[in-house]
Amino acid sequence: MRPIPGSRARAALRDTTLYHGVLSAIADGNHTRGGIASYLARTSTDPGHARSVLADTGTIVRDADAFHSTCFRLPGRSS
Repeated sequence: MRPIPGSRARAALRDTTLYHGVLSAIADGNHTRGGIASYLARTSTDPGHARSVLADTGTIVRDADAFHSTCFRLPGRSS
């Protein structure tokens, strides 16, 4: 039996609280790793897995920024 494409990412979405927090942070204008972590009152590495899963599933978009190493945004929105 072959695995369903994206099943690993879907399995990682089981703890929805952190994912909703990351989405809320980005929607509220926090586009950097530090901004997202600060919004969630966590260290900058804590929401890393959630950001990666959300980006891998196309829920958020990673963008290169001239002033920050990586910025995150919701698809269809500019930062």
